[in-house]
Amino acid sequence: MSTHHSFEFLIHKPEATQRFDFYLGVRPYEVEAVEHLAANVRAMYPERFRFEIVPFATSAVFVDDAEPDRATLVDLESFEGLDELANLEGFDPGLLDGASDSDAPVPGPDDGDDPTPPAMVRWSGVETKNNDWMTLLSQFSEVSVDIEEAFRSPLSVLLEQATETDEPFLFQAVFTPRRDWTKEAETHKRNLKMGTTGMWSAFKQEAGAMLFGTSEEERRQRHRPDTPEQIGGTLSGGGDGPSTRHSRMGQIDLKQPTVTFDLSLRAGGESSVINGVTGAFTALSGPYYGVEGAAVDAVTREFEDLCEARLGRTGIRERFESANPIIVTSPDELANFVTVPNTGALPKASRGASGGSPDARSPLTATDEELLAKFDTGMCIGEAETATPDRPNIPISLTAEQLTHHVLRASTTGSGKTTAMVNDGLSAYEELDGPIFIFDKKGGSMATEYKRAHFRRFGDLDDVIHLPVPGPNGELPAFPFFDIRPQVAAGMSREAAVQEKVDRYNELLEYVLGEEQHNQAFVAQEILSNLIVALFDPVYGDDAFAISDLLKAATRMQTKQVTPTVSDSELHATLKRHFSGDERRFATSIDAVLNRITKLKERDFIWRMLNFVPEWDNDTRQYADEQMLLDLDRLLDSSKVILVDTGEFRPASSNVFTVLMLDYLWSWVRLRERWNRGVPAPDEGYCVNLIIDEAAPIMQASLVRDEMIPDAREFALAFELIVHFPEQVKRDALDTRAYKEILRNINTKLIGKLAIDDELASTLFHEELDAIELSNRIASLPRGEWLAQLPDTGFMTDTPELVTLKPLPIPSGHSDGEDPVDAGTYSPDAGMTYQEADELQWSRTRFSYCLVPGVNSPPDAAQRAARYGTGPLNSEAIRSESPSDSSTIPPTTNSSHSDRERSPNTTERDSVAGSTIPGDDSADSRDDSSNEDRADGQVGGASNEFGTVLGTGSAPRGPSPAPSDSTAGISDDSAVGPPSDDGRAAADASSESPPANGESYSLTPAEQQFLRDVIAGINGELEGYDLTQSMTTIRNGVDGEIDEDRLVEMGYLELQSVNTRKYYYVTPAGQDTVDRTIYSGRNDGDPFEKTVHKVYVEYTARHLRNQGLLVETYYEPMAGGMIFDVAAFLPGDDDGRTLAVIAEVVTNIRPDLMIKHYDDLASFDGVRKMWVVPHTDVAHEIIRVLVDAGRLQTVPHRDIENYARLSEQAFENPREWRFVGGRNLVRMVDRTDREVDR
Repeated sequence: MSTHHSFEFLIHKPEATQRFDFYLGVRPYEVEAVEHLAANVRAMYPERFRFEIVPFATSAVFVDDAEPDRATLVDLESFEGLDELANLEGFDPGLLDGASDSDAPVPGPDDGDDPTPPAMVRWSGVETKNNDWMTLLSQFSEVSVDIEEAFRSPLSVLLEQATETDEPFLFQAVFTPRRDWTKEAETHKRNLKMGTTGMWSAFKQEAGAMLFGTSEEERRQRHRPDTPEQIGGTLSGGGDGPSTRHSRMGQIDLKQPTVTFDLSLRAGGESSVINGVTGAFTALSGPYYGVEGAAVDAVTREFEDLCEARLGRTGIRERFESANPIIVTSPDELANFVTVPNTGALPKASRGASGGSPDARSPLTATDEELLAKFDTGMCIGEAETATPDRPNIPISLTAEQLTHHVLRASTTGSGKTTAMVNDGLSAYEELDGPIFIFDKKGGSMATEYKRAHFRRFGDLDDVIHLPVPGPNGELPAFPFFDIRPQVAAGMSREAAVQEKVDRYNELLEYVLGEEQHNQAFVAQEILSNLIVALFDPVYGDDAFAISDLLKAATRMQTKQVTPTVSDSELHATLKRHFSGDERRFATSIDAVLNRITKLKERDFIWRMLNFVPEWDNDTRQYADEQMLLDLDRLLDSSKVILVDTGEFRPASSNVFTVLMLDYLWSWVRLRERWNRGVPAPDEGYCVNLIIDEAAPIMQASLVRDEMIPDAREFALAFELIVHFPEQVKRDALDTRAYKEILRNINTKLIGKLAIDDELASTLFHEELDAIELSNRIASLPRGEWLAQLPDTGFMTDTPELVTLKPLPIPSGHSDGEDPVDAGTYSPDAGMTYQEADELQWSRTRFSYCLVPGVNSPPDAAQRAARYGTGPLNSEAIRSESPSDSSTIPPTTNSSHSDRERSPNTTERDSVAGSTIPGDDSADSRDDSSNEDRADGQVGGASNEFGTVLGTGSAPRGPSPAPSDSTAGISDDSAVGPPSDDGRAAADASSESPPANGESYSLTPAEQQFLRDVIAGINGELEGYDLTQSMTTIRNGVDGEIDEDRLVEMGYLELQSVNTRKYYYVTPAGQDTVDRTIYSGRNDGDPFEKTVHKVYVEYTARHLRNQGLLVETYYEPMAGGMIFDVAAFLPGDDDGRTLAVIAEVVTNIRPDLMIKHYDDLASFDGVRKMWVVPHTDVAHEIIRVLVDAGRLQTVPHRDIENYARLSEQAFENPREWRFVGGRNLVRMVDRTDREVDR
């Protein structure tokens, strides 16, 4: 061992604290030496210890206002290889930035503030006889550990005394390797064998022998063969008891002369503490060699030794004394003085300030990290900690094959489960094939945060389907229940298909009613099952029916004692026999049947879903195209991310919906396997990933626990089940068997902080932990950290033991992550902002996958109220009017704007447009919507046989004044729209009404001027501004700070955008507050028309002017009764003009108004008609409305996103009728303006 370096161990208690900091350094400084020291220290200490590499100035400990844990640039620059050192694990690069100026004086004992030498104590090695330093002190490995008491470090006395003062305290141990003294040891053993301990002792022995002679016994003792002089020859250690029980010769053997250290111990501090610690190490003394401390009189000299980390000085006097300031220790003895104690061994007063943690908090690392390295493909679930901090954590990913063995993630509230869901969804989308269904029932921000992160990482939301259940307008996923057509088409026998539906309905009832209540009325259950079979009769029944048909059949059976006509005589007899029995019993049974059907009517959304019967194409033997349907046959072939947000419901309703949707999904994954369509297998990277939050009640359903979880792997179905604690899945306290079965079927378990149960503990594996230790470790986990039981990597392969899993960071784009996405975040890949992409996603989702009240399902309560009015006076109208009469709407008062009937906050001009220019077949079909306006405008909607009105916009933002006469009785359903950040209607905070009683919010003068300028800009009265410019120029032109968010929250302002330009709309409340009005009327637009609509009207007008036409906005023909947004004329002779183009900017689908607009446009033959729409989804909606009304005949495929093709397929004369995109109009006009400027 090299004696070139010396090492320094320090214990520092700063002033006025109870905390101890431990330091270990090397002198002289060398980068390589520090690297080796850091590596060795980390290897020797358990993983629960944390290490940092920091500079420490010993001399500054006793200087007032000094910071001993910070070095100057002079100190740091003197270190060679500092850059290399900075790369070590634990080095804080901030030390370099935070170091003081190089010109500043370096504090030390002789420069700057002189430190005041404290009282000091020095410990010495004390010999009983000469050369007893070769014998033992108490060894660290043999420190007694009483079973009933906690381990106490040899440093405990020292530390306890130091906590008695608020003054600083410093303990130092300086040690360096001692040269090999084996020959001296052998000489000394020979002397001991001869009965001497040195020269003087040998002289006295020889003199005595000459004078008195030597006995025979003495001669045998000196020459006995069993005590050789060689080191190790006396004994090899072992046996019971401490090593210090051996003789001197035996202790020399155990001292290990080849690897010993010279050690100096000293401490400085307050005199009362110093006097108390002098005996701190006395208990470590052996029978021949001990440690004794004494206060130092010459403190200046000793303090210099402490500052310079020198060994104790030994002069001639010390050589002849029994006490020596240099203590000779073996490695085992040295550990008594330089081993950092664990938290439990610290004094109680300092444990809380130590920064330490209990043993249970140390991470679990794998014994075979190469095995963990195999988890390198698939969905990443976290990072496993490695055994040493200098090795990076190992990302753990699960393949599709491993995911089909299911994942359980269990932890208490606030442990990061929601963020983990987002990360899991992102990773699965990026790495695996197959759709991802994420079920969230909390009603929080999970869906929105996922969409933001997805938009940031992948640039668009094209593969995202966000299904808020119910949607803002009562939308629900459109999928059937009583439908055996797919099963029969897949080759399943009709009897098996019908029986499956019977069983599924009974299981649904059992889940809703509870097992005990469901099983009570077994006669009713029999009747209900037979009724379902009867309605599926192959001759007289249907292959698909609605639950209302089942209710009608049961009602006819009750009131008229008539059963459905069936071809099976035995089934007919089974149903008829109930009529011949006891009337009272029959009445009871049939009541129970009706109760079991109408029980689902209590949840209207379930009833509407069970009433849905989609169209079937008998030729293709699949569901027909061009219908709004959650078609899993197609979705299962995709990599879509389906976000199912049931947070609007109470837990019970949310659970029923989730089970119903899982039943639909389970049917389809099995059907696809039966169809044998070449479905990819998990070993090819494909799986259907189900991530279910708050999954405990779902796992109690028989469908999930008895079928899906055990059998899912065969159909490439993967569950990730997220619960607060696993025992939640028990149906009752006795449901242990099924609970264990579920745990065994889930191979990957991610356990966070929770109280573990015996069943769960039995499924977790770690050879070093028993059940109690495992429970303590799990209970001590910090939030966000997991213990992971990972699956095996293949058949007949090892299962990894438990490892500590660090969570993945918050994804980029998340509101709490780096680079968060907001409404205006622009993606070059998508060519639109996040708000626009989300609105497009919602419009696509709504009219592709949903049941929309009044469109493909009956109107909801709000629509019925809007149609018939409310209150008892309208009851006759409701009874007398057929709901299928699509031509009947409540009468309205005529006005000059009767063709644009709307309430102040429900205008079809509430949203932005964006699409292609006329005649541009390659035009961009993406929308160009506003940051906020599509969220408060009404986009979309359609009409059907119900004669209802519905939109896809959002709730209006401004306050809601009473409707005018011209808008009375018009449905305002379209004021609700796509899900916003919380997954509900995207109503902005500005929708809050202003204070009542005429009280107004307080506005600063700058804010008042800003609102007035915005109104002037909209009215065309602001000098130097027109609507082709961003309104940020208005904001920047106001002296003073404008808090836009505050104005939005107050309900005075709305934020909108066009083609990445920012615009504002001042609400009626804001106009009243500043006593200004946005103009309306001829050439100014409708009342309450939003800024974005005006912008697109302006761009449409400019586009037509650039073609040499005379343009008039908001044109009313001479005949009256209609108003067009833009009209363009060909100039004629004598100031005459000929109408050439009429255009409507349509950003809100109101079916009745769309029909009227079409009729108005159609009344002008030979004139080009333009529908300016935000995107192709709105164009498709307009077409659907007009087809339902009989105005058009052809519905183009909904995948068409080219406006020219849409026009060609929808209109008989596409040269006259065209869909036009506002976004390209903006680009064309801007490009023309730039060319003119040049």
